[in-house]
Amino acid sequence: MKKIKLIAAALALTMLSGCAKESAPESNERIVWGFGNADERGEIFYDSDERLYFVDFETMNSAMLCSKPNCTHSNENECSAFGMDNHPILYGDKLYFFDVETDVVDDEVVDTTIVYKAEPDGTNRVKVSEIEGLNFQIFTRTLIVGDKAYFSMNKVGWNEDLTASSGYDQMWFCTFDFSTEKLERGEMIYEGWCSTTWIFGQYDGKVIFSYGYSEEKIPYTLDLDEIERQIITVYKTYDTESGEIAELMLPEPICVGGGYYVYEKDGGAAVLSENGKELLFPELPVNGEMTITNGKLFNLPDQLCADLSNGKIYRLNTSDNLVIYTDGNYVLKSFNGLKQAYDYYKLSEKEYIGEAL
Repeated sequence: MKKIKLIAAALALTMLSGCAKESAPESNERIVWGFGNADERGEIFYDSDERLYFVDFETMNSAMLCSKPNCTHSNENECSAFGMDNHPILYGDKLYFFDVETDVVDDEVVDTTIVYKAEPDGTNRVKVSEIEGLNFQIFTRTLIVGDKAYFSMNKVGWNEDLTASSGYDQMWFCTFDFSTEKLERGEMIYEGWCSTTWIFGQYDGKVIFSYGYSEEKIPYTLDLDEIERQIITVYKTYDTESGEIAELMLPEPICVGGGYYVYEKDGGAAVLSENGKELLFPELPVNGEMTITNGKLFNLPDQLCADLSNGKIYRLNTSDNLVIYTDGNYVLKSFNGLKQAYDYYKLSEKEYIGEAL
């Protein structure tokens, strides 16, 4: 059994390097964060032990990113699958990932975010860039378009005795350029209590994002509804050409991607294309789990999708998580509750999308 697993791992890693040279998925827009990290080749994910895996969307086989013979994958100092769970990103034939080192300097806690480059199996790790004073948190949504990654990083506030974070942070808009391997600090976008950011996607050459914060410290004894009432939410755009951050002049977004901008209108979904055309789907409920894939707007919890080419709404045959559309098939994943968390499978359009309403 161990020999079979090692062969499978070796084949997957060979495929990963080969596909990276044959295709250019970095030209596509994609979101990378703790809950999703896919391109046309496959998805990188980690298990409950923070070991990295890759699932190949051509064969639907998965393998741990370690090619070391006889490795038990239990020692983080010996197995290359460990230590890459903070935004691992496959770009070309290399694997990039981030790490945060925390030190106390002159009675101040200082985070340093570091970008590493490695082989697809996690070996030959090389530090390529770093920023002192900012923390890139693992669940931060990151948008990749072409050779640029867009995301926020925060300067964490700490209590006076340095035993715990204070909850008051500064948040900065940052970028990483894969072509130059430069991590750059942009503009500080806000500071406050209970700070959060959310990147929706790119629309008309601009990154659409929001941030939330409170002007006053919020007691953690409050219930979630009361905390939400004290949070101020602001919507912004980042111009990918000029680097300018500006107020969002469109309605509050639901989801953004594939050249479309989705928002709620009259109780249903409205879809704005980059040519200014608006499509209305009054019978399609909106929610925060909507996504645009293959020219269709998916509402996964309600098992519905709207075809943006013909304006029709269809039933979906499953509510499982939609990962990507590639090579004529939809890739989905279902939560299994095990160490690797998800099972992956493919469906054709006929198998996945049912009858029109």
